[in-house]
Amino acid sequence: MAGRIFGGDLPRHSADSQKPRGVSGEGITDNAITFADDKANRDWTVEYYLENTKFRLERAISYADHHKNLKLTGELMRFLRLKGTLGAELTRYEWESAHYVLRALFKVIAPDTELIATPPTPSQPKDPDALLLG
Repeated sequence: MAGRIFGGDLPRHSADSQKPRGVSGEGITDNAITFADDKANRDWTVEYYLENTKFRLERAISYADHHKNLKLTGELMRFLRLKGTLGAELTRYEWESAHYVLRALFKVIAPDTELIATPPTPSQPKDPDALLLG
């Protein structure tokens, strides 16, 4: 999957991802967060959107397994258990993994679709030592 991922160009830091900087509590409760807020807090934003997406996909897999008698958990959940907080490459792989799961679920819903669901290939970090040393 080529293209840019919003906020995927920076590593996410779990400790910093608990609360967006510079976004007022009013902005969150009123659902008045703007693109400028998202961009200024993109490490938090990408964490929020990605974890929300993964949660929804996990629920869809659980629903399909239970109500449609499918066995998707073993096949797809490993792609949603990733957390790319140590580098942008890992965040990109995590995003592509979630996108793969979405496509795979669409193929279950509409098997005749021409949608291609190919598992992503993990990329090698540019500086593995930096990832290990934090």
